[in-house]
Amino acid sequence: MPGSEPVATFSPNVDVWVREWLLPHFKRNPKAFRWDPRGWEYTEVVAHLERLWRSWAWSATT
Repeated sequence: MPGSEPVATFSPNVDVWVREWLLPHFKRNPKAFRWDPRGWEYTEVVAHLERLWRSWAWSATT
């Protein structure tokens, strides 16, 4: 939003957040559900992860 303060984040970028926070907290069966490293090749996946990361960062700081 124009004129709003940027949200401080605990992770420097979404890639670090996914690897160090999201995936270790993802509690589904790892044999049935695995992160595909090629996920970063898909714009839609990156957009969703960016929104999750920024929402998580915002809620963690409020």
